[in-house]
Amino acid sequence: MKIEKEMIKKVFNLDSIIPRLIASWMVVVSFLLFKNVDYTNIEFSQNESLIAVAILLIVSFIFLSFLKIIIKKIESDSLFLFIFSTINILFWILNKINGLENVLLLFGFSIIYFLVIFYFYRKNKVLFDDLEINKVLTYAICIMIVFITFTILNVILSLKYLSYGSPNFDFGIFVNTMYNIKTKGLPLVTCERDVLMSHFSVHISPVLYLVYPFYLLFPNPITIQIVGSLFSFLGIIPILLISNKLNKSSLETIIITIIFALYPALSSGSFYDFHENCFLSFFLLMAFSMLELEKPVLMFIFSLLVLTVKEDASVYLAIFSLFIIFDKKKYVQGSILFVVSVVYFIIAVHILNTTGYGAMTYRYDNLIYNDGGLLGMIKTILLNPGYAIRELFMTNSGAWDKLQYFIIMMLPLGFTPLITKKPSRLILVLPLLLNLLTRYIYQYNINFQYNYGILSFLIYASILNVEDFNLDFKSIVHTISLSSVFIFYLALVLPPFYSNIRNYKANKEIYESFDTALESIPKDASVLASTFILPHIADRDIIYELEYHDYKTDIEYVVIDLRYSAYNAYRNWYRSKGYTEYYRSDYLIILKIE
Repeated sequence: MKIEKEMIKKVFNLDSIIPRLIASWMVVVSFLLFKNVDYTNIEFSQNESLIAVAILLIVSFIFLSFLKIIIKKIESDSLFLFIFSTINILFWILNKINGLENVLLLFGFSIIYFLVIFYFYRKNKVLFDDLEINKVLTYAICIMIVFITFTILNVILSLKYLSYGSPNFDFGIFVNTMYNIKTKGLPLVTCERDVLMSHFSVHISPVLYLVYPFYLLFPNPITIQIVGSLFSFLGIIPILLISNKLNKSSLETIIITIIFALYPALSSGSFYDFHENCFLSFFLLMAFSMLELEKPVLMFIFSLLVLTVKEDASVYLAIFSLFIIFDKKKYVQGSILFVVSVVYFIIAVHILNTTGYGAMTYRYDNLIYNDGGLLGMIKTILLNPGYAIRELFMTNSGAWDKLQYFIIMMLPLGFTPLITKKPSRLILVLPLLLNLLTRYIYQYNINFQYNYGILSFLIYASILNVEDFNLDFKSIVHTISLSSVFIFYLALVLPPFYSNIRNYKANKEIYESFDTALESIPKDASVLASTFILPHIADRDIIYELEYHDYKTDIEYVVIDLRYSAYNAYRNWYRSKGYTEYYRSDYLIILKIE
């Protein structure tokens, strides 16, 4: 009898009743959401009987109370609160939030989910503290997590391409470049500036030759997508090396892996297809890990590989060299790397300005007075820091995009890159300023490729800084990171995952008819194509984008995407110039010069 009284007290004490009531409420809400997912409508569940809902709540409460008696090893109230809160958040986000339409709402969900996860952790802290996982199983779990997110991303990218949703800028450019590397050994391209040229006239990117062996084996545009995302996700290797060097626990290593794999800048940075920037995360993180492992030769090798990505990647190396000097006190190594990065940048910019299309300094025109160039930007920052600080928050539209971008980059890391007792570590945050100082909208958009270098620095800074926290504060920031990275992944990645699958299934016959029609065009013919068609026929010597060819008649075939009414003018004009129909459907027309 005494045991039963103690059990009843344990099951029905106030500390248990409150979370179990909330969990029961979450069960009821989940049931209502299964019946009607449109929770944003004020009419949602208004016709439900409150008596019926109350009965369901009571039944749920009794059932969860019974489970609490049965379950011994884990605190069941916190467990079910976590489970049903997760189910509801899945419904709320996946059914009505797509992308970054409301960052503040996602921020709110992150706060709520943080409270739930933290409560679950605190109630089961002993269980988590006693959790022992050997290294082999730990690494296996980490690899599985990365593989799943890698696969999800490649389903998105592959179906986007197969659904004719990948544009010429930038994917068609890289397909044509890889074709010319394969056939001629040179990074030639015609659809980048509407003329036969080297891609290196725009960006000096020898790293593209690293894609060549894969493309040679599987000469398909999807191969390029997979290789790019593969190298970005390979960043898990240096992260595990750093974690091992710092003697991170198995649980913390898994948490870091989850944060990396679901991190918004990594998981959605390829949504606009392949870009050479995707190699930055792996090369930089490898350089960081070699610094931690005190392997200077390998550190310099991976640093030099960073320079092969793009001319402006040398800026990242210069920042890294400052960190080596001021934080690690390795003055010789840091100084050598700084000189190499600065000299390379000067030479690369000179080559682009004299023989190519010029360095893209226009992206920082908001900081450059007259024709001051990059030195003018530095001068503005040094002499007028108030103006520079203003530009950190200003956009051409006057929107809050930069603040939202800052939240998305920092919240999944619990703002830990900024929390340190060592001012020298704040050097690792400097790359973020590169995307905030500009008014070039794509650089502070999480869905574009300008974040791979920055995410490497921020994750590295986070790993180092968290190591200095006490256990309680560490658990708080890890919980913040896990809750927010999960929320943002739901909002950013899963909606396009499902929508691309649905779209491809619904229109598969149309896309396959596109494939058949395009395959009929001779491989040696010159082609002019709409932007979303171009990547599918870019494996040829002469291919131009319709929108940028200025109504010229020097092309044999013109392929027009009729899914978009704006292209009708092109169809009529080329017909008037003697082009006849080679193929026609409701969605595609191919014209041929007679």
